[in-house]
Amino acid sequence: MNIELALEFDSQMLTQEFPHTALRGHAHLWSGSSFQGAFLRIPQVASFLLGPDKESEQTLFAKGSHPDILLFPDDGEKIKVEDARKIVQHVAMSPQGGMHLVLIENIDRMGEEAANLLLKTIEEPSSFVYFLCSTEHYENVLPTLISRMTVHTVPLRTFTDTELSKAISHWQLPWQVDNLKMIIPAGEGILYKMIKEYKEEGSLTM
Repeated sequence: MNIELALEFDSQMLTQEFPHTALRGHAHLWSGSSFQGAFLRIPQVASFLLGPDKESEQTLFAKGSHPDILLFPDDGEKIKVEDARKIVQHVAMSPQGGMHLVLIENIDRMGEEAANLLLKTIEEPSSFVYFLCSTEHYENVLPTLISRMTVHTVPLRTFTDTELSKAISHWQLPWQVDNLKMIIPAGEGILYKMIKEYKEEGSLTM
């Protein structure tokens, strides 16, 4: 996950703001397919928690260098016991700012041994600790983790021609609206991933 791009995508394409009332509790899991883009809710909510008016903290977050935020993007690898220990040690310290945020993309990558190390921390977190997680494979998330989290199901969303035209213009994509409609069946996740590929590779895969 590219946090800076995800935040930019949020500001341009995610028209529905996250409801404040849904932030009850300190551990949250967003579930949805790769098309739905559940992972996009993580930076969206983290940015809200940091405070939109705190520009310096928002800048550090976007650049991936905020000292109070641990990010575990999906790199195709399992989340290891060493990662779980790092989380426990990190959140045990007082944050430099107002809170610690632990962001985990596709927490279904976490095995039982690593999860067991985190259960107490997730179940009884300090008041300044939030866990924001996503999954594209809800059925693979350990039940012991699910039972300790507030689960949010991300709805499937289609884009209007106007929204796709806005994306083409903003990110200077080399396609027309009709081209995008043919390859984006639905969902924020697939559009974000296409934009990310284009920005990183300079091309889009059909």
